Amino acid sequence: MMSGRLETLRLGDLITERLFRCTDFYNEIFKPVDVRYQIAMPFALEGKICGLTVARGGIDFSDEDLEAAKVFSRNVLSAYASDQLLRASAEASRFNHEHLRRRGLTRRECEILWWVSEGKRNSEIAIILGIVSRTVEVHLTSIFKKPGVENRTSAVANAFPHARTGS
Repeated sequence: MMSGRLETLRLGDLITERLFRCTDFYNEIFKPVDVRYQIAMPFALEGKICGLTVARGGIDFSDEDLEAAKVFSRNVLSAYASDQLLRASAEASRFNHEHLRRRGLTRRECEILWWVSEGKRNSEIAIILGIVSRTVEVHLTSIFKKPGVENRTSAVANAFPHARTGS
């Protein structure tokens, strides 16, 4: 977290091994399980700072280990984001699209318009629905044509007149 950025760091980047071994933290936590080296992979998630650590005895983590940890941490963030989108998908399945279907929208167009109303980008909608972004764009073009609107905000305002539009 040097320079205000979230960085993957070795414990040795923050304190020398000799000084660390003098801390209560080392003696109470690390020493009993023979951990001498650790890397921290911090994440910023929904306004919170979280993180994962990897610890080991033996030798300190190399620069290659740090690079691998950076790749791993990006994958963890991506998996977390996908999980959040898929959880939101379950919520959307409970939404009643019948009023939109009566306006001539297909089931898939209703789903896409609902996600647009929730502020999701095309790439996020594609992940949620298990389709590609280009397919989302094609559906949006069709959605815009049916009521004669030109953009996402107008489509949402037309479909949900009593909702606030922020997309």
